[in-house]
Amino acid sequence: MLEKKVRQSLLEIKKQKNKNLIKENLVKSRILVLVEHIKTKDDFNKLSENKKAQLSFNILRELSYLESNGLILEQDLGGALKGIFGGFFGNATQTFFEPIIKNIVSKFFGEGYMTNFIVSYLTSKPSDLIKSFSDCKLFSKLVAESVAESLVMSLQQAKGFDGIGYSFLRNSLGGVIKESSFIEGLEGAFSKGICELFSKFTSNAEKVESKLSAETPA
Repeated sequence: MLEKKVRQSLLEIKKQKNKNLIKENLVKSRILVLVEHIKTKDDFNKLSENKKAQLSFNILRELSYLESNGLILEQDLGGALKGIFGGFFGNATQTFFEPIIKNIVSKFFGEGYMTNFIVSYLTSKPSDLIKSFSDCKLFSKLVAESVAESLVMSLQQAKGFDGIGYSFLRNSLGGVIKESSFIEGLEGAFSKGICELFSKFTSNAEKVESKLSAETPA
């Protein structure tokens, strides 16, 4: 009886390993379709900023699709990207995610502190970022949350305002900024412009859809 249970357990482990290997190969094959022309970091750096942003958008949309189909999990993301790109990109998540975030956010805030903060904040949350690329409104909400976080942090780190009254003011304003109504207001202000940009990038991405369709999971 015990031997039969051990044998069954080993067969289940082997079956799960085979399933994981199939999923891993499918993820790799679909991502490689998007980056087939990128062999080295120099290849990536030679791309124009617009082409980097488009590639970044395509990868995030694809990862969102794979995640929604249960083909990639947050804990597997780093290993999956490393397996695809090796070590030559260093932090592949940051390398491939930054261009599209910066391209979109800079349309609202230009170059500077706010854009840099949002890029850093969102790339530190790869799972949330990937999910947000399934819908422009989800990304708008994530941007709104990162703006609120930036404002709260700025208030907390403000110098030259050391009185008790200023501390009270900082805490009160921080509480207001964290309220859902404030974030929803920001989300509404950003969503129209962000969704228009998503539409543009999606239109440009249609050229790779036929290649990816051959790798679509059943």
